[in-house]
Amino acid sequence: MPVGGTRTFAELLTIAGCVLPFCIGGLGLIALAVFMMYTIHRQWRPPDATTLAEGWEQLQEQLDEMVAQLRPWSSEGLTDLAAGWRARWWRIGRDLNARGTIPSRSDPDGPSWVAFGLKVRGARRPDGHLLARTTEQSFAYRITPDSVMIQVDGEPWGSIRLDGILLDAEEQPIGSAPRPKRSPIRFSIGPITRLRDTRERSYPVTIRGETIGHLACPPARLKGVIHLRRRALTPAITLEGSPSREAEIWLLSLAILQIAGYNLMETAWID
Repeated sequence: MPVGGTRTFAELLTIAGCVLPFCIGGLGLIALAVFMMYTIHRQWRPPDATTLAEGWEQLQEQLDEMVAQLRPWSSEGLTDLAAGWRARWWRIGRDLNARGTIPSRSDPDGPSWVAFGLKVRGARRPDGHLLARTTEQSFAYRITPDSVMIQVDGEPWGSIRLDGILLDAEEQPIGSAPRPKRSPIRFSIGPITRLRDTRERSYPVTIRGETIGHLACPPARLKGVIHLRRRALTPAITLEGSPSREAEIWLLSLAILQIAGYNLMETAWID
């Protein structure tokens, strides 16, 4: 009886040894499936307060490192700001992270005027933060699917709605900056890929019934394309008359949002 019992136990160990790898593999697949479902669920929900706060701190740290390399801000910066950016970005699912600078038109190889960091979730309805700095001012943007709230030097400045209406810090309408509505379209024919972007290349900014300037709407870029000829940098801002200090801040804050926010997101999300 003891011998038979021993044989039975040994057989059970053999069977368990054969089955165990399959059990472990099955559990691993289940764990992977649960992780993927959690990741997908997380990617499709808006970022929570903790995620937003962590993203804000990370962007602040990045800008603290970058601002020392900027061109000292001067009055010519408003018209010398280029409608283009130099940036590195990376995507994980629906999360987009980027940091870079907006250069000078007159000296594109020299120090840039603006440093920025972007952290958003979602392509068509982004949700997150854009932070930017010159050597003189800081700009913070809370990007939501419905509007973008703007802070200047840590204080509420105003916001812009999806329809282009500008609101002041008390949420009262004071003007407009209607971006062109059409979106760039990517299409491929065999190995040839093209990007069609027929939008108007600028749009007006109006404050208190007066057009204070025009903002460039640069075309989205096609990733992986190397241009043999360097393109001329167009101005991000074209002034109308002599703007007030309030008008200058609106123009600069909206130009940064257009270039480092909208234009970069369009480029990063085109597949």
